[in-house]
Amino acid sequence: GMACIFPGAQNLDAYWNNILTAADLITEVPDSRWNKDLYFTQDTTERGKSISKWGGFIDDIAFDPLEFGIPPNSMAAIEPTQLLSLKVAKNALADAGYGTKSFDRERCSVIFGAEAGTDLASAYGFRAQFPQFIGAMPDSLDEFLPTLSEDSFPGVLANVISGRIANRLDLGGSNYTVDAACASSLAALDLAVKELREGESDMVLCGGADLHNSINDYLMFSSVKALSPTGKSRPFSVDANGIVLAEGEAAIYRPGED
Repeated sequence: GMACIFPGAQNLDAYWNNILTAADLITEVPDSRWNKDLYFTQDTTERGKSISKWGGFIDDIAFDPLEFGIPPNSMAAIEPTQLLSLKVAKNALADAGYGTKSFDRERCSVIFGAEAGTDLASAYGFRAQFPQFIGAMPDSLDEFLPTLSEDSFPGVLANVISGRIANRLDLGGSNYTVDAACASSLAALDLAVKELREGESDMVLCGGADLHNSINDYLMFSSVKALSPTGKSRPFSVDANGIVLAEGEAAIYRPGED
């Protein structure tokens, strides 16, 4: 079973169609993400600027918290990566035919690959540090920034991606999130195969999640000249001049062999 959310594809059929039609889904950074006029530069030597203004961005995704037993007033304190991972995990389970089918949930593990650090966590950090460096926070900024609640701590932790899936889908096997930078999803897949091969689990829900497209990510990658100044990624080409950031979620569900 498989499920995904990628740029230009809110489901698996749309994703395969984009592959078959060779759709180019790289666009300029939406204004809702960060201010290109403020941060983008064509001067690759300029510090504190992004040398790219392109990327792959997913569309707004409808998410019903009640479908997963999440109180609606908790949503603002939960990183979207956790919520979308939960959505694709459930869809992968259904795609495999186990949406309503009975199976040994205690022997089903959840392993996801994801990088730590989120926009939400950064906003909490900004709120915490502001008084120390600046002083009293303006009311307008105070209203804009997220406020700490009992949902905030688990809401920003990468390891809760797999934990929330296991909890909400009632899966009792191992659950953990691995961070191997750009190889996180492959590391998760490798561990999932080993989990099945060694008999630790009868089934594994494995996935990868990345929504790192904030200005902080662009500035970090720009500082090491890793981004393509043209917004074109050319793997294995002599003309390659950097990568293009993109975001997405995917999950596969695989029972072990009898």
